[in-house]
This record gives sequence, structure tokens and C-alpha cells, in this order.
Amino acid sequence: MTIAVTAALAVLFMLSGATKVVPNTRSLPVREKLAIPATAWALLGAAEIAGAAGVLVGLSVRPLGIAAAVGLVLVGIGAVVAHGRLKDGLTHAAPAVIALVLAATTLVLISTGR
Repeated sequence: MTIAVTAALAVLFMLSGATKVVPNTRSLPVREKLAIPATAWALLGAAEIAGAAGVLVGLSVRPLGIAAAVGLVLVGIGAVVAHGRLKDGLTHAAPAVIALVLAATTLVLISTGR
């Protein structure tokens, strides 16, 4: 179960990060709505990609996986808070909520060695 949840988390954050590092037509309106500068958006994307890689490596190196999962939980919290401040409906906030739940689940699974 740990491998499946971690893989899903990694894919989600790899894709999310890639759309921020190499901006596309889907991510730019979100960035503008959240009022995040382009440089910060690209750095956030790079952090998401690094976190995704970290949780995958963390399947073998537990401390790295825990650290990466904590980072992705923090990114997820930030995303949920940002959408909440904008009073986005569930449709817009759902990906952030899903990412947060997956990151928290991965953190628990890696931490407990399950």
C-alpha cells in the first residue's frame, strides 16, 4: 500500500510541479488568481518536483522520505489555505485537498514503515 500511495503522490506532484516550472495555459490563470509572482511559482514547482523525487527515494531511505513527505504536506497546507483565502469552491480547491491528503497519508505510511 505504501508504494501505491507514494507513487500516486509522486505523480501528482511531478505533474503539478512541471506545470509551474514550464508554465502552460492551465497553470497561468491559477497563478494570477492566487497572485503569486512568476519566480515564486517556478520555485514552488521545483520544490514539488524535488519532494516527489524525495518520497520515491524515501521508499528505500526512510529519513529522506519522511522529510520529503513533510515538505509536501506543508505545500498542500499552503495550497488549501491559499484557495480558502480566495473562497474558491470545492471544484478549484479539490486538487489541493487531494494532494494534502495523499501527502499526509504517505507521511504516516513511510514514518510507520508500513
